[in-house]
Amino acid sequence: MKIIKIPIICGPTTVGKTKTAIELAKIIKGQIISCDRFTFYSGVKSIRDIKQLEESIKCHFYGILGLNERTWSAEKYVSEVESLIPKIIRKGYIPIIEGFSGKYLDALIACNAKKNRDFFYVPICIVYPENTNLGLILKERLSKGIKEDLLDETKDLMEKNPNCFPIKCGAIYKHIVKYLEKDISIEEAITRSVNEALTLVIPLELGTFDRFPEMICIKEETKNPKILAKKIQEIILEKNNSKIKWRDLSKAQKELLRNTIIQRELNTKENFAKLEFKMREALPGGNVLDKTYLESEIMKLKKTYFL
Repeated sequence: MKIIKIPIICGPTTVGKTKTAIELAKIIKGQIISCDRFTFYSGVKSIRDIKQLEESIKCHFYGILGLNERTWSAEKYVSEVESLIPKIIRKGYIPIIEGFSGKYLDALIACNAKKNRDFFYVPICIVYPENTNLGLILKERLSKGIKEDLLDETKDLMEKNPNCFPIKCGAIYKHIVKYLEKDISIEEAITRSVNEALTLVIPLELGTFDRFPEMICIKEETKNPKILAKKIQEIILEKNNSKIKWRDLSKAQKELLRNTIIQRELNTKENFAKLEFKMREALPGGNVLDKTYLESEIMKLKKTYFL
């Protein structure tokens, strides 16, 4: 019996994971499974967007938790996924896992070591093209959300549960809340959100990928989801034996991130001191691996700026 390859489409913020998963589902007759804790919660915009696909593409684990519920543990997530995948396959569809939360990704890939499996996971990382202006992309994405319904969405989440996971842990929501409470301007909320993404969220995402140096990587200069989906299809069908692995691109991706931070004029000692404090403050009692990586990134940034 042929072992089925289950793609896990991962990658750092804004690379186009969801759009690529949608295009892949169209061409391989797939069903999408979320691997992003934020999308588990109802009331988040990305949930409403993907729910519109339900008639043509079945999507799983989007908006399944109420705002008062706790997020799933890695063990719970893997149990649900491992139970769901055979059901999807029996119906004649290919499961596609989209997005990533570090602990979930770790736990899924660990399953590949189990014996007598009918399927195994293939993590495929979409990486930033060399010409990516991260700061600009993040700002434009956030500004677009504000022009649409991000403010109303945040108000709605706050009214339902101000202590819910998206509000407390979302890099964007918590700064929008500060704006809604009239503590900061909307411009400052955007700046803080972008800076946090650049200095905390994305570095931690890249640190997660460091645990999988052999992970296959793909990129496309225009970030066209149809082209990216086609590349993933070729990898699954073994028509493209890509030799590009995360170990080959890790340094360049982190360099791109550091250059973006420097370009945003965070390279003064005074600004960096504030940045370092925020980075350390952001993970009270957090995961040991996250803290270790955070210390490593702080040291790298110091060397980039001041040595």
